This record gives sequence, structure tokens and C-alpha cells, in this order.
Amino acid sequence: MNIGRPIEFDRAVALEQAQQLFWRKGYCGTSLADLLAGMGLSKSSFYQAFKSKHDIFQQSIQRYLNERTTMMRQRLKANPTAYAFIKEMLYSVASNSGIKEYRKGCLVMNTACEFGQSDEVVAKAVRDSVEAFIAVFEEAVILGQQQGDIAADKNPRTVASFLVNNISGLNIAYKAGADSRSLRAAADITLSALK
Repeated sequence: MNIGRPIEFDRAVALEQAQQLFWRKGYCGTSLADLLAGMGLSKSSFYQAFKSKHDIFQQSIQRYLNERTTMMRQRLKANPTAYAFIKEMLYSVASNSGIKEYRKGCLVMNTACEFGQSDEVVAKAVRDSVEAFIAVFEEAVILGQQQGDIAADKNPRTVASFLVNNISGLNIAYKAGADSRSLRAAADITLSALK
């Protein structure tokens, strides 16, 4: 029985390269030729490992989600207060706004804008990602309320959703070319709503 040649490449590195392409160019803007060149794979190796462009796109979103939520939890733990974590997350968009290389926005929000609800599988991946982001911020809000920095009468889930929506909006504005000053001013208004 012929099982084919073994796959001789680092799958994690190839997936990272695909993720970067999708993040920069979007799903429709990334061709199979782009993926093969960017990942350094032959067409047969690509299909043996990833099945389809759609499949590797889903895996790229999941990888991005895992990276972002891990980073967020690490930052929440590293900051002296939950409020400081929230401020850092809001300000981080403004901090990168002058660096053209970073004007990719958020892969999840880019995907939401590109697809809307036109692809059920992708729409679910976006919803799951947003829910995961909200869950991290809900933990931060509850902790911030315990620490006395966030108003105790506010619903943690609602505030967490508000924060994710605002960070998403900042990312879209940032991708569209907003300057650091305007992004930080918007972040400050968001922070003022927590008191």
C-alpha cells in the first residue's frame, strides 16, 4: 500500500506563515499561490497537511485566538491591578499606531468584516473568538470590582462585552489610519465609563 511520502516540514511554522498572510491580506486576498510561496510548500504537501485553503484559514483563526487569550491572561496576571491590565489593552492599539508594519488590525475583527455571516463555519469561529475575549475581560472586570477600581454596580459580562467592542473599534480605526492621539483619547473615554 502506498501511503505517500512523509511530510517534511514544521507544521507549526507553516501555519504561522499562513496566519500572517491571512492577517495581512485577508482570506479572499490570499491566493493558494501566496500560501504555497509563503509557507514554502508544494501543492501536494499543502493538501496532504491542510486539506484546503478554508481549512488552514480556520486553523489560523484558532491559532490567533489561542495566542491572544494566552497573552491576555499573562498580562492580566502581570499587571498590578485589573484596571491597569484593561488600560494596557486599550492603549496597546494606540501604541502601535505609528508602525506601518502593525497596521493589520485584529485577525478576528478583520475576518468578521470580510465575511459577515456569509460562511457559517467562519462566523462560528469569529463568535467563539469574541466569546473567549469577553471571558478574559469578564475575569478582569470582576477582579477590578473587588480591587475597587471598577464600579461595583456594573454587570461584569456587559462591561466585558463593552470593552471588547471598544477595542475592536479601536483596531478598525487603527487599521484605517487613525493616529495615536485620537486612539488614546477614545481609549480614555472607554476607561472613564468603568468608574
